[in-house]
Amino acid sequence: MEDTTKTDDSFVPVPQQVVLVSLDEIANAVSVVKSHEESDKQKLTEFIRVPDETIRSRLIQWGMEGFANGYIFYTIQMSVLPKCSDGLRRDDIFEYIEYLMPGFSLVSAIRELEFKLPGMTLSYSYTDTKCLQIHVTKR
Repeated sequence: MEDTTKTDDSFVPVPQQVVLVSLDEIANAVSVVKSHEESDKQKLTEFIRVPDETIRSRLIQWGMEGFANGYIFYTIQMSVLPKCSDGLRRDDIFEYIEYLMPGFSLVSAIRELEFKLPGMTLSYSYTDTKCLQIHVTKR
């Protein structure tokens, strides 16, 4: 039954309010994006601060498996959002990382780690499954 209102002896239908989006929905959507970004930032921070013993044990495992070229010894699950919480789009993982951690360079971090690993070359890849992978190859 439609609401009506009386004006000048006639009844005029009062349209139902159609809510396109509420402030609560907007706040929730922003919160979800910010939470996703914070989670990805935390994963990068963990990589930067990964204990030497963790790296060491993973590289020993690589050796035990026969020193395969391009062996993935560290994986970071993260995905570039269609739009970040600042409303801008980042087209690739490196722009996204720079947004999350201004001044941080994944390439520099990998090179610094590689410097501590004589006889090994490190590389990285970003897969369709949203994995940032760090690889090792024997020189």
